[in-house]
Amino acid sequence: QSATTALESNKRNDDRRDNRGHRGKNKRRKKNNSSKVQVDWRSANKNEEHKRRGKKSKFLEFVLYKENVEQSYVVNKISRFLRDSQCKVFTAGTKDKRAVTTQKITITNCTPKNVVEAVKVAFKHGNVQVGNFKETDKSLRLGNLNG
Repeated sequence: QSATTALESNKRNDDRRDNRGHRGKNKRRKKNNSSKVQVDWRSANKNEEHKRRGKKSKFLEFVLYKENVEQSYVVNKISRFLRDSQCKVFTAGTKDKRAVTTQKITITNCTPKNVVEAVKVAFKHGNVQVGNFKETDKSLRLGNLNG
């Protein structure tokens, strides 16, 4: 009788371990109530995963127009206003402060409406404007400047 009790308690412990499951992003297997095991596959390249699922492009590209303001100041202020939506801003390089310049910028996890509102709130004098929004699969990186 004690051998049967020991086997039953081991089975209960195994069931408890299985019910805990895995936590976090690296979840690979899910156990159903049946005896089947479901395996999820995740791509190492997240862009491929978005394309495979038919989701929208990962980056929003737009043109930034600024007058007599440093580019780093503008980008920091925009990203500070968009912090709640977890947006990340990418640029291809720096521009002059004492000039009227335009440059392309890419941003993740954000809508054009959010960017426009952030710029309106952060720069009320009109010396910074954004426009020409489009979705793209690639972000700008340092050195992507042409011309």
